[in-house]
Amino acid sequence: MLLDYFFKKFSYDLGIDLGTSNTIVLAVGKGIILNEPTVVAINKKTKDILAIGGEAKKMLGKTPDNILVIRPLRAGVVSDFDIARKVLLYFLERGVMTSSAQDGVNTFTSSKSIVISSSSLISLVI
Repeated sequence: MLLDYFFKKFSYDLGIDLGTSNTIVLAVGKGIILNEPTVVAINKKTKDILAIGGEAKKMLGKTPDNILVIRPLRAGVVSDFDIARKVLLYFLERGVMTSSAQDGVNTFTSSKSIVISSSSLISLVI
């Protein structure tokens, strides 16, 4: 159908490897569209996420006492499900936005299917 063709043009099938050290987002036909460290900086008092990925990794060992820099996965196991979920959603959004910008597409569209490759399963509510 014409509608299926249209949606295929503006959507991506994504694969995600939520790893202990790095998270990789792949798009079918494009390859790796995001490869970032799985690191998060959190304000201890407010519980707000201050940085994710490369920016958070730069903060390792350089933060004041009120900022905690963590890896939400340890030895392939999710240690903090809420933070891991937020990291995954951030990487998905960033990966799709980056890929869309490279294609000249100015709209953010969600993927048709999401494949999570990890030893732990995370249920996503998007």
